[in-house]
Amino acid sequence: MNWGKCKPYLYMDESIPVIVLGPNFLQFLWAYIAYAIYGFILLILLFSREFGFYRLSLSVVSYASTLTNYFLAAFMNQGVSNYNYQYYQQPTKYCEICDQRQQKYTEHCDSCGVCIEGHDHHCPWIGKCVGRHNKRYFYVFIFSLFVFQISSILIFANIL
Repeated sequence: MNWGKCKPYLYMDESIPVIVLGPNFLQFLWAYIAYAIYGFILLILLFSREFGFYRLSLSVVSYASTLTNYFLAAFMNQGVSNYNYQYYQQPTKYCEICDQRQQKYTEHCDSCGVCIEGHDHHCPWIGKCVGRHNKRYFYVFIFSLFVFQISSILIFANIL
């Protein structure tokens, strides 16, 4: 099987991996550690003051959601389309680089070196592409990151 620059681990069956590490995995790891430390320091600063339970719980829940969904987006199979389907719908395109048929909404990613179903973009911060299987985790990560940052700013400014 051609996985390009991605490395599959922990197979559900012999052809579909559950965990796939992308070519920029070390960049994801450094970003994850840096954000975890940054968020932890920010939470310590928030807990050192008397802001109240409800204000702080919003930050804690959004921080936990951010870290969890960031982790899931980086480790989930992003939708690499070169495993064998039990059901194969009519192909609409052919990838000459991968030398395989492509499903609808499948694009080749030059950074990963494989075709990705539901390809959104290649995100170096999660270390691979955002595709069909990890797209929802990526969008929840972005939303919870926004909520965490805004709630922290509003708490420090004593607006919330």
